[in-house]
Amino acid sequence: MKFRRIGLTRPGGRMLVQNWMSTPVITVEAGQPVAEAVRLLGENGIKRLPVMDAGRLVGILSEKDLRALTLPLKPLDDQMLREAQSVTAGEVMTPQPVTIGPDQPVEAAAVKLHDNHFGCLPVANEAGTLVGIITEDDVFEAMIAMTGARFPGVRISLEIEDKPGSIKEVTDVVRAEGGKIISIVTSYQGVRAGYRELILKISGDQAHHIVGRLSDAYPGTTVVRI
Repeated sequence: MKFRRIGLTRPGGRMLVQNWMSTPVITVEAGQPVAEAVRLLGENGIKRLPVMDAGRLVGILSEKDLRALTLPLKPLDDQMLREAQSVTAGEVMTPQPVTIGPDQPVEAAAVKLHDNHFGCLPVANEAGTLVGIITEDDVFEAMIAMTGARFPGVRISLEIEDKPGSIKEVTDVVRAEGGKIISIVTSYQGVRAGYRELILKISGDQAHHIVGRLSDAYPGTTVVRI
């Protein structure tokens, strides 16, 4: 089965879950034997299956759940098949799955995946209908797009005061030198109180002038050419 990401549905909404989730979603019914789940996982090259019961999402079945039954994800021999037919997906699944809405930002999905040690999140709309699934790989790809990591340029990291206008002071330098900002992010992680880290990725013929001016104004500036 081919998967696709749902297209952009609103202006400025590119970094929403709905634009990075995969659809349609391959599912298994709670009452179906585990052997069917093994078949679906193997044939579709996926690692997790939402488990449905009468149209409702009731759980997630993963390779980890199946390994607990010592069922390898490969063609089953007769004995394994008999064992797999005697256990249902609902008996093996992880119940009460955490979900995320399609209108939520991708970074919200990243937080849920990271903090819960999940590999995927089912995507459900306000009515509770399963509309997609977003995996950690989908989120990684979104973060790559968000940071412009695939574009060649110069990555500049510097500490700025945590006050209104401090970012503009930096971007004014870039603009004055004819530089183009590919991406811009900030972080408070590991930064002294009253400051934050500003990470710019820029391109342009005058990038070396920009680096020079920022290095003079912001001691400790680091530069990586990508």
